[in-house]
Amino acid sequence: MKGYVALCSRSQPGLILFDDPCEVTYPDGNKGMAYIGIHLSPELFGKPWSSRNPKLLYRAYDSHRCVERAD
Repeated sequence: MKGYVALCSRSQPGLILFDDPCEVTYPDGNKGMAYIGIHLSPELFGKPWSSRNPKLLYRAYDSHRCVERAD
């Protein structure tokens, strides 16, 4: 899923940075497997983002500098 723009369960947009889920430790100390990336919302831009079950919106292509819907 690397390169996809997606929404987490809180409807926050993020850019997924890896193809496979990684282990994440949440603020309450719980651990789980989630896709990780960076926030794309203006107020959190660039901060860590994660989602266990992301809703894929678009795939961004670096080499072509274009965007494709994730239908």
